[in-house]
Amino acid sequence: MDGAIRHRLSLPLYFIHLAPLGPTRQHTSVFFQRVLSPSYPYLQLFRPLSGRRAGPAGRAASEGCDNPVVTELSQRGLPTWVVIVTAIVAPILLLILFGTAMDAGRLPESERLRDPNAGYTQAYTDEAIVFLYIVAEIVFLIVTPFLITRRPGLRTAFWAIAVPLCMLLSLIATIGQLAG
Repeated sequence: MDGAIRHRLSLPLYFIHLAPLGPTRQHTSVFFQRVLSPSYPYLQLFRPLSGRRAGPAGRAASEGCDNPVVTELSQRGLPTWVVIVTAIVAPILLLILFGTAMDAGRLPESERLRDPNAGYTQAYTDEAIVFLYIVAEIVFLIVTPFLITRRPGLRTAFWAIAVPLCMLLSLIATIGQLAG
């Protein structure tokens, strides 16, 4: 193949082209010269999102980057769909964890029959688990939006989804614990 045509091939096609020929020294050096050159388009995808670059200049990672995905992600936080999915899935996971803790904290029947104060022990254990569940929900609702996004509108959408969902799931969990 002509060198100009080979240079236009994408990275996976370039590997497919080299595979039947075998890794010769000439092909390997051509590959590394093209891939490791600063103008190679695939290198822009692997630049760090935050922190400092290695080197004497110590410039920020997004300073010299012209990739809009990298600069937009580092300035705005996570994508919208990740924030919305977190607002929906995390309260459900907290509810599952709460139900598991309540089941694990339940006293066995033999101990309840043997100990006259077992009811008080069970009530204190249940109160501690419910307290931890409520604290975990409050911390989730306050801290998570500030950690995952910098956009106020998206934080409001997070709270608009997560707060009613947490309240509904807490009500369901409370009724479920009273019934069972």
